[in-house]
Amino acid sequence: MTHTFVAITNPDGSVAHVYSWGTDFNLHGWSTDQKYDIHAANLALSDGRAEKVGDKELDPFVTEAFGLLNQKQNDHWNGWVSYNCKTEAYKLVNVASGLRAATAAAAAQKGYDSIKVSTDGKSVTATYTPTGSHISRSITCTAGGCE
Repeated sequence: MTHTFVAITNPDGSVAHVYSWGTDFNLHGWSTDQKYDIHAANLALSDGRAEKVGDKELDPFVTEAFGLLNQKQNDHWNGWVSYNCKTEAYKLVNVASGLRAATAAAAAQKGYDSIKVSTDGKSVTATYTPTGSHISRSITCTAGGCE
C-alpha cells in the first residue's frame, strides 16, 4: 500500500508544504504539513521517487486549491480503490492548474479588479470584473485550458 500527497518545495529543493488527504490526522479529508508526510516527501525527493507535476509558478495555486478543497462538504470515506488519496491528490493538482489558467485568462482581458473562484473538483470557474468595467464575466478552466 502507498500514500500519495502533493508537496511544494522551496528554491533550495527542501519541502515547504505538504498537502495530504486521508491521513491519521483526518481520515476523511485534507491535512497539511503533517510531520510524517514532510519526512516522506523529503525521502521521496532525495531518492528520486517524487513525481514532478508542476513548476514553481504552480505552487501558489496549489495552496489556493487546497483552500478551496479543504471544506467539510468535500470530506468522504476512503474508498481504498477509488476516492482515495491518489484521486484527491490528482484533484488538487487539477484544480490548481485550472486556477492558474483562469487567472491568466482573466489577466489577459486587460486585467481585472476582482476575481472569485469556485470549483467542483474537476474544473474551476472564475468570475471576474475587468478593470474599468462593472460587468462581471465568467470563465471555466481545467488543467487542459479554458472555455
